[in-house]
Amino acid sequence: MYTELLNHIKRYLQLILEEEQFLCDRLTLIKLNKKEFLLEPGKICQGNYFVVKGCLRQFFINKKLNEQTLHFGIENWWIADQDSLLFKKPSSCYIQAIEESELLLLTESDRIIVFTEIPKIESYFRMIMQRALVASQHRVGTISTTFI
Repeated sequence: MYTELLNHIKRYLQLILEEEQFLCDRLTLIKLNKKEFLLEPGKICQGNYFVVKGCLRQFFINKKLNEQTLHFGIENWWIADQDSLLFKKPSSCYIQAIEESELLLLTESDRIIVFTEIPKIESYFRMIMQRALVASQHRVGTISTTFI
């Protein structure tokens, strides 16, 4: 079983052993080398990735050909291109390992199954998405006030 993810979930809600096993059976372990890409523009994001070990960076290349970081995927957090995932469209960004990393992939199809079988996992994802949105708003707010 994937202790890091289960401990993270326990910060928000409790699962029984059977629910933990059901969730873990639907995860795929992915290992990336430093500088290896998890996602590149033109490819569709396959699911949500929980960072067990390492760090990733999600970025795009702007019109001036400069890399612009959107955010980082740090240990014990999730990363994905939600736009690509939600709308099943090719990504416009990169997700790259900054260091050797281990991730747990929950594919979109398995996410739907897990939400149906363990409804409280949907609450967990809502809570982490809200936290991610707040963090993003703080980041944007910090940046915008710097230039005022």
